[in-house]
Amino acid sequence: MKHFKISRLIFWFLITQVTLASVITVDNDCSLTNAIESANSNTAVGMCVAGDDVGDPDTIQLTVDVVLSTAFEDHAQFGRTGTPAISSNIVLNI
Repeated sequence: MKHFKISRLIFWFLITQVTLASVITVDNDCSLTNAIESANSNTAVGMCVAGDDVGDPDTIQLTVDVVLSTAFEDHAQFGRTGTPAISSNIVLNI
């Protein structure tokens, strides 16, 4: 019976790990701009980890203050923006 419980626990752990999305931490090495681009493209940008389009939305975790002082792009629909347009599901934690 113990063997069955351990096997079930390992199976749950593997399934849980496969379906979790990425957590991208904004810090001194990974900027908010790069974090959004990583989440949108599901590839590592700059020093940020890659986003993941499997499971839940990617989470961008802010661990430093972010100051948006210049326009990132002049988007045809949204005008001048301080960050790239978000084109994927993202949760922002501050």
